[in-house]
Amino acid sequence: MRSEIMFNFLKDIFAKKREEIETCNTEIGILDIKNNYIYTFEGYTIAILKIETINTSLLTNKEKINLINELSSNLADETEEMKFYIMPSAIDITKFQDNILKVLENTYNPIRKRLLREELQDMKIKSLNGEICKKQCFLIINKQTDDNCEKELLKRSIALEQKFSNCGIKLELLDETELIRVCNSFLNMNYATRENE
Repeated sequence: MRSEIMFNFLKDIFAKKREEIETCNTEIGILDIKNNYIYTFEGYTIAILKIETINTSLLTNKEKINLINELSSNLADETEEMKFYIMPSAIDITKFQDNILKVLENTYNPIRKRLLREELQDMKIKSLNGEICKKQCFLIINKQTDDNCEKELLKRSIALEQKFSNCGIKLELLDETELIRVCNSFLNMNYATRENE
């Protein structure tokens, strides 16, 4: 009798879990990624635009103010929601390491060799800790999924590209491969990097 009650109890628990979590896709909310769009279970179609970053520390204060004013005036008529997202991504440093190794092989000065070895070791440690990365910026726009949502998102993407281009900033709509990579960086802990900010 007791074993039958316990069996039914466990059967109910596992049945509930199976009902609650059917697939990974339902858990994260992504129905499909096709062409330039992400389709969600909530009925939205999402487009992501990559913003070419600029180093504002190289600009004078006047240039920064001009850039802010230009962007503000170009985006003033934007009334629909958009999200700005910054994502760190790893930088491939193999060419830089190869160059240091070549210099190391051709150097006979012991102090220079020691400094180059220390630099290589420091780079390896920083690379493994995720400290060597660049920041990528994205604009995320969405529409309720219907027959015209892809056309409307494409039209809005082109308009945003033009507005940013007027300010000297390049913006591009991500394709399917890039969308998968961005989604993977959100969901895969192996892509995560530590940040102190």
